[in-house]
Amino acid sequence: MKVVEISAPEYTADRKPDYMAVGSRVDALIGSTFEDGQYVVRSIGSSDHPDKTLDQLSEIILASGTDKYDASRTEVAHEEFQGYDHDFQGGLVEISDGRVVVDEAAMYPSMFGDIIHHFHEYTLLDRGYAVRIDLLLIYHADRVEPARLVDATAPRVREDLEKYLYRFKNPSRKAGALAGVVRILAE
Repeated sequence: MKVVEISAPEYTADRKPDYMAVGSRVDALIGSTFEDGQYVVRSIGSSDHPDKTLDQLSEIILASGTDKYDASRTEVAHEEFQGYDHDFQGGLVEISDGRVVVDEAAMYPSMFGDIIHHFHEYTLLDRGYAVRIDLLLIYHADRVEPARLVDATAPRVREDLEKYLYRFKNPSRKAGALAGVVRILAE
């Protein structure tokens, strides 16, 4: 399992980031760190875990393979996703020739630039504040699978959201699904 860090003190939740400047640097680090292949990337803001330092949260994730360490915590949009057998929300990404392949539907030609755009602009709608992404959990795509709607009485989410719901193929080996963690440091 790989753990890499990049310093990005210019990237804060307080002001609109330069999505491409920060995104391109993080994309380059990911492309040069992880082997070519498909991965599922989960984005974490440590501000969503106020009782944990970034180091503590990283240790939990590295040991368990997930940031879901407290069964009593509910995720953002819990009601919307409760009919699915999902473990987490993430996005499929490919690395080819040592570079992150950017999704054609992305608003920015950078995977991380697009992620931080969404977490800066759209979390204002569901949380009321922007979120700074501090951790990227990089999962092997062949060790997770799309979640399914398991409660026939629950409404389906929009198809464009449903594709971001994943579950571990082997729930007893979540840490084994983790290819690595990227820490985006504020200093």
